[in-house]
Amino acid sequence: MKRSTIAAKNPLPAGKATIRFDFAYDGGGLAKGGMGTIFVNGKKVAKGRIDRTQPMAFSGDEGADVGQDGETPVTEDYGIKAPYRFTGKIGKVTIDVKEMMKAEKEQENKLRIETAYKKAMSD
Repeated sequence: MKRSTIAAKNPLPAGKATIRFDFAYDGGGLAKGGMGTIFVNGKKVAKGRIDRTQPMAFSGDEGADVGQDGETPVTEDYGIKAPYRFTGKIGKVTIDVKEMMKAEKEQENKLRIETAYKKAMSD
């Protein structure tokens, strides 16, 4: 399992904050990388490369947890004891997914079919 870390140098300011993460996908098929950027109250505070992304579906015990994770930590800094919980208050979470370009969608569909065929042949 490979992890990528993008972190700001300074802690969050006290009080309410709007945190935004933008991911600019390289495209060109499944599991490609991209550039991640973190903004706090509209100001860019960190930027970093993510070499590859999840190629298909996530496992049944992992998901899109918000504020806690009962399985694996987002960062090893949390220690070894689950569950990993954020102790502050999260007022709202918004996920904005942009549509893929037609060529990227066609490539993704082709790769999904190939992967399903390979899995069926190995079972």
